[in-house]
Amino acid sequence: MLTREPDFDLLCRALLREGALERVPLLELKADDEVVATVMGLSDPSALNGMPTRQKTELLVEFWTDLGYDAVRLRSGLQLQKARRSTVDTAPLQRAQRDWQSEDAIITSWQDFETYPWPTWRDADFSHIEHAARIAPDGLGILVSPYGMLEPLMWMMGFQGLAVALYDQSDLVAAMVERIASIYVPIAEAVLDMDRVAGLLVGDDMGFKTSTMLAPKHLRTYVLPYHKRLAALAHARGKVYVLHNCGNLEPIMDDLIDDVQIDAKHSFEDAILPVEEFVARYGDRVAAVGGIDIDLLSRGTEQQVRAAGREALIGVMPMSDVSRAIERDETQGLMKVLVDANTKQFLGAALLVWSDTAARVTFPALLGAQTVEFPVGIITAAIGGPLFLWLVRARRTQW
Repeated sequence: MLTREPDFDLLCRALLREGALERVPLLELKADDEVVATVMGLSDPSALNGMPTRQKTELLVEFWTDLGYDAVRLRSGLQLQKARRSTVDTAPLQRAQRDWQSEDAIITSWQDFETYPWPTWRDADFSHIEHAARIAPDGLGILVSPYGMLEPLMWMMGFQGLAVALYDQSDLVAAMVERIASIYVPIAEAVLDMDRVAGLLVGDDMGFKTSTMLAPKHLRTYVLPYHKRLAALAHARGKVYVLHNCGNLEPIMDDLIDDVQIDAKHSFEDAILPVEEFVARYGDRVAAVGGIDIDLLSRGTEQQVRAAGREALIGVMPMSDVSRAIERDETQGLMKVLVDANTKQFLGAALLVWSDTAARVTFPALLGAQTVEFPVGIITAAIGGPLFLWLVRARRTQW
């Protein structure tokens, strides 16, 4: 376990991209029950599934605090009825059964809409959030997750049913959106008014590997206005709005940043857009949370995960932060960089000037081809590649 104290103010500065950071802040969406049980010394992970809400909240607060995180994420306390299927779990790490979201639509017509057992926001139970606020150590932020918009639509109408309804029953889709918002917007207001709640972390998977789940025009009509309302509620109270999304959001990323005004995006997949590329493209407008590919986290070795963590941190952090000495016990060995930024920048500039001179003058003269100009990239790659590998090998023991 780490000994450092949680510091949500530091995390908030990172989410809002405000100034240099003393260390790497930590935030995550969730951890599987098996992980929580192992870390907390529980023999049976399934015990978490039926654990009383108050007890599980205490366990989660202790879990994230002990691991050195700066915030804990809690659900809002009200779920909608949805179609699920289940079967015997045959995975190596078996649970009693494995279940998943079904395509069996619950709402396909106005009659289904009227007879659906819609809750109201007053049915929400916030006692677990209030309890977390009482027991959380100073500095630990609480982020609450109300439902998104696209996911409930797909859960209740089925993805195919929703796709058809967007054209054949757009008024029904609009009514669904209005009803869902009437439940979760007031819930968001209620939790944001709690002093210890530092913001919202809303999950709404709007994409798959190559594009968005729905056409961008439909997302702009039915889904993004809801997120804009939630973000505005958070910002009006001086709190943060973080969006978790799996999938490709490239067609609507500018909308999310400029119109919805999310503070940060969570979750990145290397096959879609590595976090380093995301930061290079959008990092001056929005923060990135996470970034280590989930496939690597699931199947990679400890050494591979550590290496990916170091590379991601070095790739996305400003040089003023990279140059700081970040102690090993603060980042669980992810990174320890003691390079002075000014020296590094000077050496980089000198290398580039030398490489350019060699490409234009030295190598053509040596080869008797004065009229040929070598690409400078060949020179820098020939020097930089082996140097990078040497640095990784030399510093492995320090990390």
